[in-house]
Amino acid sequence: MFGDVNDLQAMTTLSYLGFGGQHWSAIDSAGGPCRFLQTEPVHRDQIQKALGFCLPRLEIFQKHDGAVLGANGFHELGRFAKAPKIPLCVFARGDCGPFADARLKVGIIGTRKPSETGLQRAHAYAAKLARSGCAVVSGGAYGIDMAAHEGALSAGGATLCGLGDAVNLHDDERPRRVRGLAPRKLLTTFTTFGPSDAICPASFIERNQYVAALCDALIVIEGQAKSGTIHTARFAHRMQIPVFAIPGDPEHGLAGAANLLLAEGIAKPMLGLDAFAKSLSLKLARTVRSEESQTQGALSLFATSAPKNLIVAAVKKAKTPLSVDDLCVELRLPAADIHPILFELELTGQIKRRGAFFVLP
Repeated sequence: MFGDVNDLQAMTTLSYLGFGGQHWSAIDSAGGPCRFLQTEPVHRDQIQKALGFCLPRLEIFQKHDGAVLGANGFHELGRFAKAPKIPLCVFARGDCGPFADARLKVGIIGTRKPSETGLQRAHAYAAKLARSGCAVVSGGAYGIDMAAHEGALSAGGATLCGLGDAVNLHDDERPRRVRGLAPRKLLTTFTTFGPSDAICPASFIERNQYVAALCDALIVIEGQAKSGTIHTARFAHRMQIPVFAIPGDPEHGLAGAANLLLAEGIAKPMLGLDAFAKSLSLKLARTVRSEESQTQGALSLFATSAPKNLIVAAVKKAKTPLSVDDLCVELRLPAADIHPILFELELTGQIKRRGAFFVLP
């Protein structure tokens, strides 16, 4: 009945039917999304109805620069798999290259109602980071998020915009606030919420973990002590992603998030972009460079000492699958050094993930 359904169509249909990231082990065991859909004990009429809804809309979604990360295997999730709640798939629009390429990704986050200084700072930081070869990551809200996207785009950089909206397969799901920012090839949006997901305030908290998961470092510009900014920073800290926050007047509400994160030891003080770059061995561009020089001068926030061949050799030598903790012990390196290489090795097919463990393909 479903012999002509491909993995992309199957993955979209599984999302519509309510399957989530907790089903990835079963999907792998079945041999992929299509085989899983064929063997899953869901009523045939339900699947047929879901296919009838998803397939024509999926075709339009693809024509609007849409892609479904995860349709070709778990490895396509890349950094999204670092999140506490691993998604089933990611619905993205625009250039998907920045999800997996070697560009360093810096998150810039903050309140929807910032001060003028906060807006200017977010825009300036994003522009300077973009000129230095970094991609900027943020949410899709007004305020700091939009200022960060605009700053990066003004410098010809790429941005990844995380939405808390459910994907709309028959139209461009990007909110109006995002659509007019820049050419699609520069602005990439993503959501982990499928076409049948009901959206509520908690959805945006859940979204924040995926914004954090994409980052190599996170900068908090401004925000209230009780806000989504706090959630994103805590998610980043949980994933061992460095967080930086701009200290502020304790009497000023917009400094609440940064001051709280600093007091909790989650964030380091952000004392200007130059100090931020220096602490991470990042060389900032002083002038706008050509596209060729940006490519040749690919930046690295973290000078890792864990060569890929050592990780591959350790996985190959092991008699049983290895976890990240096992690799930390074997190579005597922190998880923060090992994680980025593991994801790159997964993306290039040199190792394979089985749940929390790694094996050769």
